[in-house]
Amino acid sequence: MGIGVGRPPRPEEAARPSVGLWFRPPLLRTAAGEAERRHATWLELFFDVVFVVAIAELSHQLVIDHSFFGFLRFAGLFIPVFVAWQGFMAYADRFDTDDLAFRLAFFTAMLAIAAMAVLIGDVARGQRSAGFILAYVTLRSLMLALYARAWFSVPEARPLIRFYGLGYALGAGIWLSSLAVPAPAKYVVWAIALTEELSLPPLTTRLHRRIRTSA
Repeated sequence: MGIGVGRPPRPEEAARPSVGLWFRPPLLRTAAGEAERRHATWLELFFDVVFVVAIAELSHQLVIDHSFFGFLRFAGLFIPVFVAWQGFMAYADRFDTDDLAFRLAFFTAMLAIAAMAVLIGDVARGQRSAGFILAYVTLRSLMLALYARAWFSVPEARPLIRFYGLGYALGAGIWLSSLAVPAPAKYVVWAIALTEELSLPPLTTRLHRRIRTSA
């Protein structure tokens, strides 16, 4: 996930304007330039561990109820967790410079993911779904803030940033609207939001041919 501990900045990173060593603007990472050099940092590994906690809680719920409907609940809660993880990992692969702003966003995201993990058991029983929704929307809001930062720093990637930004904003809006919808219709709204968000990567195939990011 970007700059490893103790590694000097790459020439293209050093050439970008920055404020000291703590703030480096997002940098477009191409498949050709990053395939051999990119490696996981401690932040990426720690970030993954927090998601593993959420997956472990989901697995526990599946053990408790491994019926057909239990599996549907598992799938319905696993997908938003996976989509949130995928979004942050894709951003890191495309624009990460591992500066202070990036790390603060990821640490805040870890708190939101931890909140989702804590609430999974209650949501599986049809309780406290509002907290789960707000935690997910927090993750999407952080994602939008990161992409907004990339918009100003990486003009060549703006078509891709615009597409994902609008898609994430629409998804977050749909999730928020579900706060006003009672169960079980609420879960239909969640499914609509997740379908919209899952459609973003395949719909950007043509954009990725023009803007060859590393993810």
